Amino acid sequence: MNQHSLPPYTILSLGRGVDGDRFLEIQVTLHRRGERRLLSMRHLQAFPDKAISHLGIPLLTRSAKNEFLEDAQRAFQTMRPTFRVATKPGLLRGVFILPDGACVPQTNNLEVCLPQEFRVYGDKFGCLGALREWKRIPELARGNTPFMLAIALAFTGPLVEALGLEPPMIQLFGAPGSGKTSIGAAVGSVWGGGDDGLFLQSWNHTANSAERLAAAFHSTFLVMDETRTADQTQAGKTPPILQLIMRLAGGQVRGRLTDAGAPLRFETPLLSLSNESLDEMAQKAREAIDDAHRGRMIDVPLADGVVGAFENLHGFENHAAFSIELLRIARSHHGRAAREFLGQFAAGLRRDKPSIVGWLQARRAWYLEHVRRRVLAPSRDLERIHQKFATIYAAGRLAIRYGILPWRGNELGHALVACERAHVDHVAQFIPAEVAAPARPARAVVDPLERLRAHYRQNVSKFVDLRKGLIDPNSGHCHNSCVGYVNRGSDGSTELLFTNDFLLKLCGGFAEVQRLKRELEARGWLMRDSNRPGSFSSLVFDGPSGIPAGENV
Repeated sequence: MNQHSLPPYTILSLGRGVDGDRFLEIQVTLHRRGERRLLSMRHLQAFPDKAISHLGIPLLTRSAKNEFLEDAQRAFQTMRPTFRVATKPGLLRGVFILPDGACVPQTNNLEVCLPQEFRVYGDKFGCLGALREWKRIPELARGNTPFMLAIALAFTGPLVEALGLEPPMIQLFGAPGSGKTSIGAAVGSVWGGGDDGLFLQSWNHTANSAERLAAAFHSTFLVMDETRTADQTQAGKTPPILQLIMRLAGGQVRGRLTDAGAPLRFETPLLSLSNESLDEMAQKAREAIDDAHRGRMIDVPLADGVVGAFENLHGFENHAAFSIELLRIARSHHGRAAREFLGQFAAGLRRDKPSIVGWLQARRAWYLEHVRRRVLAPSRDLERIHQKFATIYAAGRLAIRYGILPWRGNELGHALVACERAHVDHVAQFIPAEVAAPARPARAVVDPLERLRAHYRQNVSKFVDLRKGLIDPNSGHCHNSCVGYVNRGSDGSTELLFTNDFLLKLCGGFAEVQRLKRELEARGWLMRDSNRPGSFSSLVFDGPSGIPAGENV
């Protein structure tokens, strides 16, 4: 080595990821310039050559690579972690990590190292223009109910994660050339743009690649255009889009042999744009679908007439001119709305999390109370759809509260109820008359996870707070009758604990408790705690493991 040349790398420090992985902070020297980069030890151990290649260190010989591996092993064994690392987009202790690696608000206490396959989508989350100019889009959405629905949907990602809700997926469908793509571009501009200035993705994906795309956009928002382009290579009789929807609703990436860690989970709200509804696609394929599909991807028809996909053109000559204006604004002003929303939301969670969560739950409850009376379907259970629209309503109301959407709350509520009615009316055409039955009252909550969430919302004030100290064994406290405990985990996260006896009463029997535990394990939210006293027999909900911290169960 020339005495004036610099070493190709220097290992600076060790960090810890929220999932337990360790990361080396390395200064890589290229062309006499140093760049700081992070390296996952888990990835390095599983795929050393690929990890070194991604890092960009010019190590060409096997001996040079082996020397680097020895240095990395030595650092791992001797260094203590001195910084935290975020490994996926979304909320992390009052900070929101975007898929481009940016943090809102900016912080010096957190490093970001997203999976390599996520980083290719980072450019979609760029910012351009001004929020003031962007607000012209929601102004033009006024009087266009599906358009208003789609804009409110764009703000649901952070709420879905913070409140532990099911991410809504909405499909707007209508005639070709009616302006669907311009709606998608306008709505996507909440989050960003990209090389072409538009925040759009194609349905042209296999099931596996669609799952990874959704994981890359975790807790943000996806806009998927042209269902006809969905991958046909594995399609049988069932339309491929129906298969993709069920996979995306599962919220977990199926593992591959090349994966170094546990399967990725995601909660990603989605707007789909299509010429046909799910029922129309199934009818063409002579397939039968039910509310298992309709409740996951909710079809909403667009206006059918001379104004294309719109009900109100706001003075534009025709829907083509209206669409051109939407595209112009989206390309020139994007990404600002999400940054403003995230900044205020993250600040609210840090300042008074129970207050902001309570406000959102009150908005959801208000919408549910009204829509259950106004939108009925004799042969269907609409509760899942109502719940998702309630989430959209709460997100839209919060964006109104933050001064981002220039609407009134009743405008948004009327628009969402109208969209639910349009969905019900459309689906009614495909349900045989003989299956119709008298309208039923709203069902009681029978799903054990929903029972647990409802129990928390109603009784959180009665939970015993173990963060202030353990219970005096002579206090007479009865563990088995206690409605729940709040505790602090070893990593600082908030945990909720329940005894098995209490869960048996809450869920209605052993089989339902087992069903609850299977559901929690599938989501990565359950830890059987064998280290605490046996009287706890506890379930622990751990924020960094995948579920939002206890306040949001």
